[in-house]
Amino acid sequence: MKENIEFKQVRSFEEVLSGTLLFIKQNIKPLLKTFFSLCGIFILGSMLSTIFMQLQMTDNMDASIKSGAYDGMSVWTNMFGLRYLLMLVFLMLNYTAMYASMLSFIALYIAKGNVAPTVEEVWSYFKYYFFRVMWSGLLVSIIWVLCTMFCLVPGIYVTPAFSVFYAIMVLENA
Repeated sequence: MKENIEFKQVRSFEEVLSGTLLFIKQNIKPLLKTFFSLCGIFILGSMLSTIFMQLQMTDNMDASIKSGAYDGMSVWTNMFGLRYLLMLVFLMLNYTAMYASMLSFIALYIAKGNVAPTVEEVWSYFKYYFFRVMWSGLLVSIIWVLCTMFCLVPGIYVTPAFSVFYAIMVLENA
């Protein structure tokens, strides 16, 4: 008989790891189906935009070396363009989709009484939380960078609080 995972209980570190692995083992097919159904286009977009940005950077470096104008900085100044911006946007959308899809899956798993949800059910949660996770992620990143810039200690101090921010937002519907 398969043992169901209870999410909202206090666990030791060993129990957290074994519970996580057991949850993944029991739900690997619906998890992967949900992950690739909802995040696949963002993964593909991130991959393609990163490849095109790297190709542009390589071409710029080759051209500056062949022309004899390579100074070490020209590649970096030419890198910041439309392809770089597109890469950053797709990477942000990719991470947002990953967080939103997996946390939506877990929230529905808990709500349905430890039964794996379908992709359609996760899609409804995903649509609701996607932009909330994206904009709050952008805000959290800015605050974290500011804390780290002011002094390394505040950046380290706020990292544990920020690491559970998305889970609280989705799982507690906050």
